[in-house]
Amino acid sequence: MLKDLQRNEFVGENLRIIRLFHGMSQPDVAQKLSVTRQYLNKIEGAKDYPSEEFSLALADVFGVDVSYFYRVAGEEPGMDQVHFRKQRTAPQKFAHQAIAAITLFKKIVSFLDERYDFPASNFPEIVPESSADIEKAAEVCREYWGISKNAPIANLTDAVEANGGLVAHFQGVSEKVDALSTNEERPLIVRSSAKSSLYRLRFDIAHEIGHRVLHLGVDTGDKRTEAEANRFASALLLPRHAFVNEFPRGNRIDWEIVFSLKMRWGVSAKAIIRRAFDLGIVDAVQYRRAHIHFSKTGQSKSERYDEIGELEEPKLLSDALADLAEDEFELQKFYDFTGLNSDTIAKLTGVKMPSVDHSAFSNVYFLR
Repeated sequence: MLKDLQRNEFVGENLRIIRLFHGMSQPDVAQKLSVTRQYLNKIEGAKDYPSEEFSLALADVFGVDVSYFYRVAGEEPGMDQVHFRKQRTAPQKFAHQAIAAITLFKKIVSFLDERYDFPASNFPEIVPESSADIEKAAEVCREYWGISKNAPIANLTDAVEANGGLVAHFQGVSEKVDALSTNEERPLIVRSSAKSSLYRLRFDIAHEIGHRVLHLGVDTGDKRTEAEANRFASALLLPRHAFVNEFPRGNRIDWEIVFSLKMRWGVSAKAIIRRAFDLGIVDAVQYRRAHIHFSKTGQSKSERYDEIGELEEPKLLSDALADLAEDEFELQKFYDFTGLNSDTIAKLTGVKMPSVDHSAFSNVYFLR
């Protein structure tokens, strides 16, 4: 298969990206292949080049076609282009893993964008200077998307895709990363497949929309930008005027009404209580008591009615990939372009693609 490839055409950067995507360190890979970490480091740094046998072994380890290592490296986004919604306990390595996933994902999107007429990107761009600016930004986003100012958003994923964003699951990145997104011309929002609650997934997506609207070209992940994205998500899903009219007043929180609001607006009870606190409807004492209530009733991680409601399934990407799978020639071009196999595509997108017989295309030249 590699007879037309030269050893010095091996792209070490591609090895680094796929290694990070799989959450493996250089010592991890070196141990699997019975080589030293120093040798692997030289290959990634283009200071040495592997033999054909070693390239094939690397392809087996990472679940890619060997041609993946002999093409132009994917363009890795900068930290100001990627936003993470990750748990506080998530180590830094998961950020590198997520960036690697986005780098691979961009290859898939690049191929599909040339062949499918996806909607144009229609996301507003607003620089917030106050909480009032964030509230306004959420209202503007609804206006851009033709959504009523005071009504629940029936399907947030559909709304994103109708306005030029792409939404996907990921399985290859740690469950400690809840979601991530990019500031590409076509926004990408990738959510964790580990979460099963419709209500929390919707908030994760709204949070990533907030980054795209508020933080274009801004490094995120600090307390300020995360708080701004959370405030935007709350305002987008629970518009101020409607929420103020519907949330019950009183010295004690009426939990039956709170959970009826959860079902109506598609937002977790915790997010509803936080929204009420941000808007001054409940005070700090009531807010603290509410969190004690969640803890005492075993609802810190999962809430009542979380199992009700079907998850919002992305369609734009999965429909394009399903269409692609119907044409074996186009499918082969897709695999040749990305260098990824069906298992890696499934980990990145949540879509299972058919495999192809690479031996039928052994005369293809992979040129940098």
